[in-house]
Amino acid sequence: MKTILVLTDFSATAQAALQYAVGLTQQLRAKLMILHAIPRHSIWLGGLDGNLIEEAQQKLGKLKEKLILQGMPGQAVNTEVINKFPLDAVANDYARAVHADLIVMGTQGVSGTKKEPLGSFAIEVMENSTVPVIGTNH
Repeated sequence: MKTILVLTDFSATAQAALQYAVGLTQQLRAKLMILHAIPRHSIWLGGLDGNLIEEAQQKLGKLKEKLILQGMPGQAVNTEVINKFPLDAVANDYARAVHADLIVMGTQGVSGTKKEPLGSFAIEVMENSTVPVIGTNH
């Protein structure tokens, strides 16, 4: 295994997925790619501008710094913000582009209850990915 792709929305669940992926990355001596996708429809809602992208890049930069402080080699951690959706297509296309061997993502139920353990994006990614997907729940 060479590359693990982590999808993040910066939530607590995504943070748990990142920590899980870090453990795998260290054990397998793989590279870690952390991706944040900003929905294209944000522009229609008046939310997409340079500030939104810059804010996401800053958050990813802080995540990378934290991982380096935890012992991850800087060259093994890459981050990117993209402006595309739907998430399942983004994850699949991006995973192929970076030659990811595994996708790790947090899963959050729509209702937040145990009855619905997976959110709709997680289900779509898992059902449509050509790359194996691990979903974590904090």
